[in-house]
Amino acid sequence: MNPTVLRKIWAAIDAAPSSSLLGLSDADLVKTVVDKVVSQTPLSHEEEKSVSTYLYSKTTLIRDLA
Repeated sequence: MNPTVLRKIWAAIDAAPSSSLLGLSDADLVKTVVDKVVSQTPLSHEEEKSVSTYLYSKTTLIRDLA
């Protein structure tokens, strides 16, 4: 995953309302962020899978920051 995609991931998380992130299941949280990133930057299927895997590993951090 390149730095540009990482920045877009965290920008999407930062821009999302905290209450909406906290109310989502892990799967829905990951899907929401992936959808936002993909709407800004087209990703291959492999890149989307990589982003999803990364986000699943960071769900606790995302909720702590929200």
